[in-house]
Amino acid sequence: MYNVNDLGYYNGGVPRKNRGAIRGEALMQPGLFHSPQIHNFMHYDHPDSKRVTSEEALMFNHFMTTDKADFNRSYPAYPMFYDKDFDYTKDRAYWLRVLLGLYLGTYVYRKMHCEYRRYRQNQRIEGFPTIPAHHFNNRGGVLVLKQFTGFEKYFQNGENQMNWYYKVYPRQMTGHEQ
Repeated sequence: MYNVNDLGYYNGGVPRKNRGAIRGEALMQPGLFHSPQIHNFMHYDHPDSKRVTSEEALMFNHFMTTDKADFNRSYPAYPMFYDKDFDYTKDRAYWLRVLLGLYLGTYVYRKMHCEYRRYRQNQRIEGFPTIPAHHFNNRGGVLVLKQFTGFEKYFQNGENQMNWYYKVYPRQMTGHEQ
């Protein structure tokens, strides 16, 4: 592009009219170094270095005139508001308290409901003071007395074992009368 070799020096070439010793597309005479400062100056990609067309200038002029009142206004654009009574903080604190109150209210309601059910279960169990509490099944608030037919299975001899079979499996043991 600039008639420069791999090392950055300008090459020779065909002479051009009114260019003197500069050959081809080169910027300087053959053998001189292509300076990085010149290259950066020519290709510095900055918004100020780009050419502005007449169409872009008209669009920018229109943009600047539409907001002229805003640009000429003294800043700040809106009058300052001094919150001397801390109303903003009070408002935020109020809604925080409301949300926390709702959360704690639902928690307390659910906890009281659970504890009330537990209290009623204890009342029902206390209705049977002679039977221990682990002899009941709680089926949705209804206490069902467990049936214990299997404690005799820890037999000590064959006769106790057979008695246990007759108790637990009465239909299967009908043909094996003692």
